[in-house]
Amino acid sequence: MKLDILYFAWVRERVGHSQETYETSAATVADLIAELVARDAGYAAAFADLSAICVAVDQELCDFTTPLVDCREVAFFPPMTGGSLPFFLCGNGKYRSAFDGKHHHGLCI
Repeated sequence: MKLDILYFAWVRERVGHSQETYETSAATVADLIAELVARDAGYAAAFADLSAICVAVDQELCDFTTPLVDCREVAFFPPMTGGSLPFFLCGNGKYRSAFDGKHHHGLCI
């Protein structure tokens, strides 16, 4: 299948471009990442620490186990934060604390 892949911020800087159309046989986001890492050192550097990568499939936040069936677009970007919450939502479906860097499965406010 053909996917449009978007890269943002330092992920874009490491892979060397902001978007590409890519032919893949990957079944999940994790499989896609494995294919990309095998391409060259820029991709390997971008995906070296998956806890620092967020992913969206067809503009919906998801995790690395998300299937790519009928998918048109995958976007990779650094964790984000908003307002005053000191947590980042990571691609592995966990929250990472801005204070201690530890992952948390749930977020209590």
